Amino acid sequence: MGGSWQGTTWIGPGSNPAFNCRHALQGLACLIWALSELKMQPPPAWLYHWAAATRAVLDKLNPIDLGQVAAALQSSTFEALWLPKLEALLLDVLDKLAALELKSGAYSKAAVQMLMRMRGSSNSNSSTENGNSSSSSCNQPSSRPN
Repeated sequence: MGGSWQGTTWIGPGSNPAFNCRHALQGLACLIWALSELKMQPPPAWLYHWAAATRAVLDKLNPIDLGQVAAALQSSTFEALWLPKLEALLLDVLDKLAALELKSGAYSKAAVQMLMRMRGSSNSNSSTENGNSSSSSCNQPSSRPN
């Protein structure tokens, strides 16, 4: 799995000052998700640095980012590596996600809000194309066939 990484310099959470920006939390989740989607496996040392950075901010990750991390770590890209620190992080992420969902339905609410924004954006684009610039697309019936 993955490509040959000999000679490749991996820049990550421990080595890049850009990770201190305000989007660093989301960036950690997006990074591992993107690698899993691309079926790319960085070296284990890089993954351990990523896992340590993610673990350090685990309580600050929002439910969607937690879901992204969980999905990525359960993918065939990383599951096949059998790296103990990744497996332990996955269990902690799943526990945190379950606790959030049980307590307040936070993951479901965040996912529904994101889908509604996507739907609203989609409807706004089609309304604008049809010459209708109405910005309230949530209350409009869908023109899509069922």
